[in-house]
Amino acid sequence: GTGALTEVGLLNAASAGVLLSRIVFAVKNKGPSDTLKITIEHTYARG
Repeated sequence: GTGALTEVGLLNAASAGVLLSRIVFAVKNKGPSDTLKITIEHTYARG
């Protein structure tokens, strides 16, 4: 599809999950054949 993208979220489940990370950015307009790849790296400490 198409649309104006302004945020991305990382959740721990496909539905009713916990939001682990949210990033808001300036608008990125997506065309019908465009793809957007976002890489999120998290580091967790044990304990």
